[in-house]
Amino acid sequence: MKNTVAAATVSLPKNLKPIMSTNSAHLVELPHFSDARGHLGVVEAAQHLGFSLERAFFIYHTPPSTHRGGHAHKTLQQFLISLGAPVTVKTHNGQTETTHTLQPYTQGLMVPPRHWVDIDHIQASTTLLVLCSAAYDEADYLRDFPSFLQYCAARPSP
Repeated sequence: MKNTVAAATVSLPKNLKPIMSTNSAHLVELPHFSDARGHLGVVEAAQHLGFSLERAFFIYHTPPSTHRGGHAHKTLQQFLISLGAPVTVKTHNGQTETTHTLQPYTQGLMVPPRHWVDIDHIQASTTLLVLCSAAYDEADYLRDFPSFLQYCAARPSP
């Protein structure tokens, strides 16, 4: 039996951002491929994450007006991917707040350590996938914003 597949449309964004050593949260364009069978999105640890994947979790069926995040990590790196509708994520690096609109399937948000994350609007139909550089460790969390600012002020960015 011969298997034939129509030619695929490959969408590799021209502005594909390689992971670089950066102290700021930033969007990363993800490659995606489309053909008659549907769509395929790709995340590769070495190319897109810049860290070894140690843990993944997902947030889904979120009630309206639910706030997620509201914390930072001392050493953990995260990569957020929306699987549904756009998600707005606010990050704060101890000095500046930035708002990122994460487009579904085609972008990821790289969140380095020492970045406060607030997510206020996730549609109920959206799943937010979070890829992490380490297993869960409560001692790595900064859960109070004034304490987070003090932590950042006492430890200048590398």
